[in-house]
Amino acid sequence: MGYLLTAAVITLLFGLIFIFTPNFLASLGNLLNRVVLYLDDKLSRVKIGFGIVLILVSAWLMWTVAKYPELAYLNAVWIICLAFGLLFLFFNNWLTWLSDVSNKVIFSTDEVVVGSRKIFGVILLIASVYIFYAVYILE
Repeated sequence: MGYLLTAAVITLLFGLIFIFTPNFLASLGNLLNRVVLYLDDKLSRVKIGFGIVLILVSAWLMWTVAKYPELAYLNAVWIICLAFGLLFLFFNNWLTWLSDVSNKVIFSTDEVVVGSRKIFGVILLIASVYIFYAVYILE
């Protein structure tokens, strides 16, 4: 029950922050939006190895799905692994282009959250009240 109480308190605090302190929310977003690690620089040295590992994982997943048909939901996973493995091995320029495109923000989630912060705050408050209700009343 301790984890539910912790979740309820955290949800309550964030709900109150969303509703009553928009400046704090914006400054917290600016603080947490900093780049910690440039993954492109780190992956450039191991692209071939990473591509081989992804292709091996996709082959293993394909074999597992063929052997156990009840795991058919893994088809999407092995197809994605195979596609990215081939990208890492043979189409490095496409991978760099895909990375550049994904780095450009199409829409900012911060603007969406700050713009509708009261709605999110009310949803979080309702969720925290329900968690407290579930812990103390439904027990």
